[in-house]
Amino acid sequence: MKYVDELTFPAIAICNFNLHRRSAIAEANLTGLYDMLYTTDNVDFKQYNVSTTASEQFYIESAHDVYTMLYHPTWQGSLVDVGVLKAILTDFGVCYAFNTGEDDDEIRTVKDSGKSFGFSVLLDAHQEEYNIGPELAVGFQVMLYPQGEVPLVSYLGFAVSVGQEVRIGIDVTNITNLTSPHGTCGEKSLKYYEKYSRNACRMECSTDFIVKTCGCKMFYMPGNIPICDLETSYYCSRAALAMVANMSNTCECPVPCSQLIYKPIMSSAKFTSDIFNAYLEGYFQLPIGHFDKNIARVNIFFQELAVHEVQEVKAYNIFGLLCDIGGSLGLWLGGSILTVIEIIDICFKGCCSSAWR
Repeated sequence: MKYVDELTFPAIAICNFNLHRRSAIAEANLTGLYDMLYTTDNVDFKQYNVSTTASEQFYIESAHDVYTMLYHPTWQGSLVDVGVLKAILTDFGVCYAFNTGEDDDEIRTVKDSGKSFGFSVLLDAHQEEYNIGPELAVGFQVMLYPQGEVPLVSYLGFAVSVGQEVRIGIDVTNITNLTSPHGTCGEKSLKYYEKYSRNACRMECSTDFIVKTCGCKMFYMPGNIPICDLETSYYCSRAALAMVANMSNTCECPVPCSQLIYKPIMSSAKFTSDIFNAYLEGYFQLPIGHFDKNIARVNIFFQELAVHEVQEVKAYNIFGLLCDIGGSLGLWLGGSILTVIEIIDICFKGCCSSAWR
């Protein structure tokens, strides 16, 4: 355990479980199609214009807006503008990220631990805008990750339920692995990313497989490649993604030699209390039960200013070998000289005793 005076705060991705707002889908005349996508095996795409769904713009404009999904974000107790959370495309849909360090934004650091020295925000799920989709739950998916990393939110994120205040203490681990021939860590050049990471490698591998199989990519994948429309995604991309997940040898992504992991330690309580709930719903002129059905509060902070250092080291190195050789030589060589001296001493005493007589 290494105690430090300052820690880099992780990037945070916050995503709604609902991929598209129902009102946006209605405007695109796709409500009937979305109702069929996850409720029947016989989807009729002929009566719908799905060409408009083959663009990043469609996913961004149909997602929940940052100004209606996130309220009152604070950093170390001070209010920050909601606009500092940037829209990013992930495998969980459109998410809003804080402290990514992109676009010349300063990466935030922390010099103390506890809830008062972290990030806090109110989240509104807007269940009235939910569609039938791949996720059955209501709430939010959150992921903590190092700046420059590719956030695989579906695989590595954690869920936050509505009607709760969730406190997330961060535990930091820094892992250092050995290179060949003693270890298996390493990295390789990537086509779509400047910095190597295992997540970036997996994303690139999945992208290449989808493009090869379907002739297009998913909306969140990198590269200047056409995006699959809903029909192609339904018949090809989803099955191809499942194939990639089940083929462990498809992607050769070595373990990185250095890796920083932000592990969340979560606790939760009902948000808000009944008496405060009634006051807030009256103050904001919200319908009864809105807070329980839609609102969550998230507090993210470091548990302590410390890093768990995990290092892979050689079990036996040259220095240890030389020490063992030196010890053995010292033992046996010292024993041999003593034996010779003792033999000379015995002979000398024997000769002297004979001459004396």
